[in-house]
Amino acid sequence: MTQLALECQRHMFDLDDSDTPVAYLNACSCSPIPTQVHEAASQALAAKRKPWTMDTSTSSETHVKRIYAKLLSNSSAVSEQDIALCPSTSYAMTLAANSVNWAIHANPTVVVLDQQFASNTMPWQHHAKLRIVQRRHGRNWTDGVLEELANDDVACVAIPHAHWTDGSTVDVRAVAEACKAKSIPLALDLTQTLGAAPIAIGPDSVDATFVACSVHKHLYAPYGASLLYVARRHQAHMRRLEFHERQVRDWPDFDAKGASLFDASTGGYPTESWTDMRKADAGGRPNPTLMPALHASLELVVGWDPRRISEYVAPLSQLVEDAAIDVGLSVARPRVAHIVGIHTPSGSHLPSALELGAELKKRGVLVSVRCGVLRVSFGVFNTVEEARMCASVLR
Repeated sequence: MTQLALECQRHMFDLDDSDTPVAYLNACSCSPIPTQVHEAASQALAAKRKPWTMDTSTSSETHVKRIYAKLLSNSSAVSEQDIALCPSTSYAMTLAANSVNWAIHANPTVVVLDQQFASNTMPWQHHAKLRIVQRRHGRNWTDGVLEELANDDVACVAIPHAHWTDGSTVDVRAVAEACKAKSIPLALDLTQTLGAAPIAIGPDSVDATFVACSVHKHLYAPYGASLLYVARRHQAHMRRLEFHERQVRDWPDFDAKGASLFDASTGGYPTESWTDMRKADAGGRPNPTLMPALHASLELVVGWDPRRISEYVAPLSQLVEDAAIDVGLSVARPRVAHIVGIHTPSGSHLPSALELGAELKKRGVLVSVRCGVLRVSFGVFNTVEEARMCASVLR
């Protein structure tokens, strides 16, 4: 059945009660949380005042993983057992990097993009030399990555779907196919796109080895988590960063059974882990305040549907792109629908990104400047009027 076009979801947020209203065009830095997500977090936090009322079951984290799996793929190719809960994307990618077989190359390299965000770069540079795909006139990111893949020393490709500074995209399906043909793992950071742009992960779509996404941007959740997908073909190779009881197969419920698995005669606790991605979950109890909020936010994003979200924000971002081009600025292409990366041409007398950002802020339009690029990003809460405000300042 054909879905109706998505309308602005501003009514789901608490954004218009300020004496100094602003146009917040900065979802790529941190999205606002919807009202019902705030309520879910508040209720969970309030329960800590009376700890005996807290939900101590694992149902919340299971639901989170299940909905995240649905967001990645509508097929059975991805399930909650393929997902690990991590505190950050850098943690997730460190898990990934530690599980790659570096020994098969004498001097292994990892392909990354120029000025790629640190979370999917620093974990890899501790293991291998970086092959950095540079920006070149007439060559897009995809062509550059595929060129680097021709080198025999490439042990992994670690890239985003869209560059964090300007939204310029990589054809990740083409890269995934090239990686698979050479048996090279592909690590995708989808923090800037998952929830805002349509993408499908799995053997019949983008067959990445690792996919991580922080939750505080286009998943509309509070800070504090990243979800890591690992392809089933690689899960046996995963090496844990931590060792704790939740990773152990059939660990008992102490409250229900009153039992301990500690055995002095065998050297302590059992260590046989789950064979799926539960073995890679970060230690400690999953944050009992964050999990209900994340559950609520993921339910909203799945309901809105990233394809419909992308179609909603596309005309808003186009208004900003058109205004930038009209005055002689340049815009990164190809790009995702929710991000406009505006460059001031070298040698021109036009304002710099910093100057444009300052002027926009003065007029009540909040954006980001990243590596010399004015980044304007949209979410379901933004209105066409806000896009026009931004466009009028640029003109």
